[in-house]
Amino acid sequence: MATAYTMRGPHAELFTGYGDCLLEGPVGTGKSVAGLLWLHSMASRIPNSRWLMARKRRVDMSQSTLVTFENSILGRDHPAIHGSASRPQRRNYLYPNGAEIVVAGMNNPTAVLSMEFNGGFLDEFVEFTREDYELISGRMRNSLNTGGPGERVITCTNPRGAWHWVNLAADAGLFRRLQSRHCHNPSLYNTETKEWTEAGKRYFERIRRAFTGARFSQYVMGEWADDSGRVFPMYDPDIHILDAEVVKDGSRLFLKRKMLDGTPWTREIMWTAAGVDWGYSVPGTIQVWGWDKDEIAYLLAEVYHSRKDATWWARQMVDLAREFRPVRVICDSAEPDRIHMFNDYLGELSKREEDRLAIRCYKDRSGNLAHLQALMLPSQSTTSNPTGSRVYLLKNTLRNEPDPDQAGRGRPVCLHDELLNLMYLERDDDKPLRDRIDPTLDNHATDAALYLHRWAWQRDHRSRPEERPIEPGSFADILGHRAKLEAAAAAQRN
Repeated sequence: MATAYTMRGPHAELFTGYGDCLLEGPVGTGKSVAGLLWLHSMASRIPNSRWLMARKRRVDMSQSTLVTFENSILGRDHPAIHGSASRPQRRNYLYPNGAEIVVAGMNNPTAVLSMEFNGGFLDEFVEFTREDYELISGRMRNSLNTGGPGERVITCTNPRGAWHWVNLAADAGLFRRLQSRHCHNPSLYNTETKEWTEAGKRYFERIRRAFTGARFSQYVMGEWADDSGRVFPMYDPDIHILDAEVVKDGSRLFLKRKMLDGTPWTREIMWTAAGVDWGYSVPGTIQVWGWDKDEIAYLLAEVYHSRKDATWWARQMVDLAREFRPVRVICDSAEPDRIHMFNDYLGELSKREEDRLAIRCYKDRSGNLAHLQALMLPSQSTTSNPTGSRVYLLKNTLRNEPDPDQAGRGRPVCLHDELLNLMYLERDDDKPLRDRIDPTLDNHATDAALYLHRWAWQRDHRSRPEERPIEPGSFADILGHRAKLEAAAAAQRN
């Protein structure tokens, strides 16, 4: 039998407002129940309508969202629970008035992309990408002519990091933010006595013991908060990891993938460069990055390993240079002999002595760090770059098997691992020192990325002397330089 609910505060606002909403808050406030009740209400009220119920992965719904919906909202004897399909196989709920609620996951979006809906409910919204949301929004159409309110998406979630795209999108007004709190759950708080119920007191005691740090802020307090000591809190694998294939076409290099709706996505890599951080007892690393015409950077390949000698690293660099033809190899300046060795190995790839590929990096950790952090921040989105980040890591970039020494100790084996785990040092009051990274943590791939992106920024923004034309009758003209330049320009055109 279905449970009777009293909607409070933001939960009640779902039933009175229009437009897409984000119902956010701590665990246990009743967000999912409110969203599912809204969905059930719409399907019950509007004959022949079609609604979407989704999570990022369909498999995650069977023991969570669907259990709540069937046991607490519908009741076991509701006619919408039709047929003999179990929850893992359930595809929809069919109401007696002809309305339908379609159950789907965006890991297999075929059902979503092939249908139109009056509206939808997305549970655990932080699991979705912005591309997921945009594709779902495009299927919300009132063309079903049911006469009821449509084209509306209700989402609910526990907060995550402050830089998560959902939080930033809500700040930008993409959807209305509704804040759910424990006092909005009737089983936890009595509005008549203004006191917490016994169940509420027990629940608070349990979750306060269960969560610490940023998770306490997110799951207990309902705040969009990062681990205060993380060096890269804006790094989000759902945003910054790109599942694309590197494709060569002659001397040209492309990134190709299919969007969720099947639309092909292609970006040409206009130039590449490599970054190097030396190591032996600690991991060394080589990274190759590529830049498109909009100067968006993509990590194309990386090598990350300890206990390898200088010759092994030089051969790795030659292999990568032959494949990607970097314009420069930016190396840690601490080992000048290794830089010379790299250039000796890479000499066959350089046409002139002055074109030696490997050069020393510019070390300014605080400045380099601030630059890479800024590149990762979401900025204005475009059709070709919906998240707005200026830096992406391709999926599966590691060219070697994961370093067994590192993996066996639970330490990073690639740049992605370092970005997730790198922390600042803490002061005596447990607050982070923003100018000092914890030296006990691996930051070798991070350093290589810092060196390279600082060089790339200087390469793009370094002032260039203005070319002045040679005036007729000037000494340069008399000496024949003007004629030589014009002849050279004509030869280049031909």
